[in-house]
Amino acid sequence: MAILLRWRVGVIFLFLWFFLGDSVRKLIPGQPPEILLVGDALLLIAYLFFFAHHLIKKEEKLWIPPFWGSFLAFAAIAIIGIFNPSLPSFATAAIGLRSYLWFVPLVFLGYEFFEDKEKFLKFCRILVWLAIP
Repeated sequence: MAILLRWRVGVIFLFLWFFLGDSVRKLIPGQPPEILLVGDALLLIAYLFFFAHHLIKKEEKLWIPPFWGSFLAFAAIAIIGIFNPSLPSFATAAIGLRSYLWFVPLVFLGYEFFEDKEKFLKFCRILVWLAIP
């Protein structure tokens, strides 16, 4: 249970992987595309730990964004798009659905990640400094 309290560490590893993952892939001979699945696995682990943490700690209510209805409408359209008969295969539809919806729950993790506004602003400053070449 103690590891569920540290779901933020998983998000930090995920963020580092997104930042450095392409460089790691280029260093491996043959640049295997399977290495891209590492980010998906890290994201799945972060999701599981985050939502398990919120299920265990029942006193904390999960934040629901005000644009939740738009998310649901977008998800419904994306799911309906899977059944498009002009798609070449179901795998194409599944990859498209992953591309559209797999990162949507990051909204919840991002909102809960920072305990206060000062930590969020510090993180934004670090991102700005990293973005300057």
